[in-house]
Amino acid sequence: MIVLAAEICGQRVTNLSDRPILEMQAHLGRAILDHGDELVILAAGESRRLLGAVLPEDCFLEFAASDIWIRDYAPIVGRQSCSFMYLPIHNSRRTGRTARIAQESRQPSADFRTFLCAYEAEAFTHSPLILEGGCFVCNDALDGPHIGLVSHRFVRNNRNFSNALLELQRLLDLDRLVALPEPGDASGHIDRTVAFLDPDHLLLQDVGTPARASRSRMDAILEALCIQLPRMEVTLLDSPAADDSAVGLYGSCIVTEHTIYLPHYGIEADIRAFDIIQSATKKTVVAVDASPVAHLCASLRCLSWQPDDSQSQALRCELTSSYRLRGREFNGKSNLNHETSRGETL
Repeated sequence: MIVLAAEICGQRVTNLSDRPILEMQAHLGRAILDHGDELVILAAGESRRLLGAVLPEDCFLEFAASDIWIRDYAPIVGRQSCSFMYLPIHNSRRTGRTARIAQESRQPSADFRTFLCAYEAEAFTHSPLILEGGCFVCNDALDGPHIGLVSHRFVRNNRNFSNALLELQRLLDLDRLVALPEPGDASGHIDRTVAFLDPDHLLLQDVGTPARASRSRMDAILEALCIQLPRMEVTLLDSPAADDSAVGLYGSCIVTEHTIYLPHYGIEADIRAFDIIQSATKKTVVAVDASPVAHLCASLRCLSWQPDDSQSQALRCELTSSYRLRGREFNGKSNLNHETSRGETL
């Protein structure tokens, strides 16, 4: 299951084309359905009306998310899920206005936790450790070991906690947890740099500049992977992203059991990235335009959340109930069954 939090828009918006991010979310949702994955969209008001004109009724749950970057503040999923402290600004020495911003930054997480609790879809457990979804990736293995990756930023952010890595491994019920050297991202997000194409196959993208420092970072990450995960296959994508945007950022893809939703940006490097990734996996690679959010230094994975099995079932039950309450005939199956046109590929 893939969950999207729709962008909030005002009453004056009459067409999807007037809101590029909302239109992009509609295209992403369409691609998800077209390729056999289950979709839930959290939306309200005009956003719900506009998206409802182009996407099936049984995809929607009523929730006005204050932040579209749901990956960061939603529960983090390993073999089991856990809610962590969502605190993008977390320097304890800061006071005044900055501290107020830090407090406000927690609101999306608190609101979403309330929403999940209402539908009995809350995380398996909760922790005071500081961790955003973009700072963690997991191989989501159906069989075999569950492997998680974080950067050393996680250790620094939680230096007041003893054995933070071991505690994180326990909370998410992981077989292995590896802390990689800093990938060069200012936020400490690791999903700009690495993505599990398959449970035993990593994509590693060189995203940093300048070239000499970036190469040093990649060498350090590769060395750590070689030592910690010697059996892990690694595909290196040597395609640095822009300094001031996410244009050229291909590591921030959405990976499901059979499909990889790969961002593209209308640049020459799109085709090369698509070909390299498609040749590295048997999964279907689907290109989705991510340029409307690229200027915000974000891409597809940031816009999505993939809940665990129990959370998915709870949301699925709520979808069924909500659809029936709206007076529609619902066949008891998920929105996987909608007949749609094929998604965009390169």
